[in-house]
Amino acid sequence: MELVIVIVIIGVISATLIPFLKINISAYLAVRSGKDLVQATRIGMQRILTEMSTISTAADIDFGLADEIQFDTPSYANINYELRDGAIVRSEGLFGTPSKVIIGVKSFQIKYYDAAGAEISPFYWPRNDVRRIAFNITVGDDEHDYEITTQIAPRNIQ
Repeated sequence: MELVIVIVIIGVISATLIPFLKINISAYLAVRSGKDLVQATRIGMQRILTEMSTISTAADIDFGLADEIQFDTPSYANINYELRDGAIVRSEGLFGTPSKVIIGVKSFQIKYYDAAGAEISPFYWPRNDVRRIAFNITVGDDEHDYEITTQIAPRNIQ
């Protein structure tokens, strides 16, 4: 008889605590998912920035649009980063196979700046004027969006 009473008491306590535990676990999983997405985006951005830091001259930037850039480095020609199907993809050469660098991308914007810090329109800029490139990426899942902004001044462009 005592065993039945103990089981009933444990059942009542469990039924009372489960809603609170469910809310806390859901919140933890949402935060964890967001952290993983932001961390993966930072790693992908670091890869892009590392590659771009080796641009030798502004003339090595083949073209730059608001959501796509192609450039040459001492090691590779025609490296292209662009937003495609919710991911930033990298391709190398004219017919390179694209590989996903950052997933879960909702928007990808590139801005170009001259030596005075003025923004240059990506459609009309003379590429020799580019001194700094800024990236704004929004990644997210169904519940939260995260915006990551960074910039680079390729080390050999003076």
